[in-house]
Amino acid sequence: MKFLIIQLLITVLFLTYAFSHPRNHYHKPTCDISSNPGSLLIKPATGSCFNSGDKIPFTFIPGSDVPSSLDKVQLAITYDGTIVLKTNVALKPGKDKYSFTFTVPDNTTLPSPSDARYEIGFDDWKLTSGTFSINHPKFGLTIYEPKIKECYEAGQTVTIRWEDPFHKYQRIDITKIDIYNNVAQQWTNLVSKSIPVRHGQYDITLPKTLAKQNGYVFGILVKRNGKDEHYYSNPFSVTTAI
Repeated sequence: MKFLIIQLLITVLFLTYAFSHPRNHYHKPTCDISSNPGSLLIKPATGSCFNSGDKIPFTFIPGSDVPSSLDKVQLAITYDGTIVLKTNVALKPGKDKYSFTFTVPDNTTLPSPSDARYEIGFDDWKLTSGTFSINHPKFGLTIYEPKIKECYEAGQTVTIRWEDPFHKYQRIDITKIDIYNNVAQQWTNLVSKSIPVRHGQYDITLPKTLAKQNGYVFGILVKRNGKDEHYYSNPFSVTTAI
């Protein structure tokens, strides 16, 4: 009986301490997109697939520095060819979201007739998408996290997740992870070491010096069949610690 009473007292003391000293649970940051520099592209999503003749959705949420028009909208394979889809696209002021569609050119016009490394953006990549596929290639990686409209805090440790849907990279390593600042139009290296693709994810700490803005993109580099392949995440926003 004495043992049970002592055990009960210990339990009561523990619960009293726990409730009077709550843990500091992680609070998910929020980003005020419209008040920060840079716009945030939300369509097309990373990993989408289109065919020649399809309409590619192009949707973005404007930041505080949205231009009055898009000088040119470009479709490109990362580091391997670019074509211009449209020029001088007017943007009516005061909208909280802009949506357009652009037709995927035929195979003879595309930089590659079938590829998983396509991206779309405007004004020399001040706003860019993650990578997506055209004409159903049987290769490619998809970075599915960060998700669309993700918000991170500078200095936060985040998890990048990817998949290898055609199992072409299971014996290949990621050799580099970078982050793209679309306002400064500058890549910064975050990780330079071998990460097996088969692991499917990697935890990375964002620099505390990242500016408070929209449209950052993670980029990963792999080498397959002797050739570099670059894949990009969905764009995301960064805020600073309060």
